[in-house]
Amino acid sequence: MANLFTKEQQEILRANPYTLSVSERQIRFTAEFKRRLLSEISKSGVTYKQAFRNLGYDPELLGKSRMLSTVSNTRAQVSSPQGLRDPGFSSKRLAKEDLSRKRTETAIKELQKELLRTQQELSFVKKILQLPPEDDGTP
Repeated sequence: MANLFTKEQQEILRANPYTLSVSERQIRFTAEFKRRLLSEISKSGVTYKQAFRNLGYDPELLGKSRMLSTVSNTRAQVSSPQGLRDPGFSSKRLAKEDLSRKRTETAIKELQKELLRTQQELSFVKKILQLPPEDDGTP
């Protein structure tokens, strides 16, 4: 089981601009962090610990397993059809999440992204409703 973050450690992690969110159990990184992490690791002689340190994180605070899983998950995300991205939120999860524990700027960005996705979905539904009925050939 991963080490839990204390309130003080969470505040330290939140201060880093590459932290999307942090809780007692989990830290989520921005897409920009993931890009820079892979860039750092690709440099000759740079270890994953040094890459995290170069990006402003204390490797001892994060722990080996958390860092290794972040590197592994980031590499998998790069290979996925969606590519690197900030972790997304479903409407249900976003509604349940306590945004007051996040940095205000991060919470606003997440809400803006969710609003944009909702507007796009609504626009798509409106277009579908405006389509003429298909002629299936029956009289």
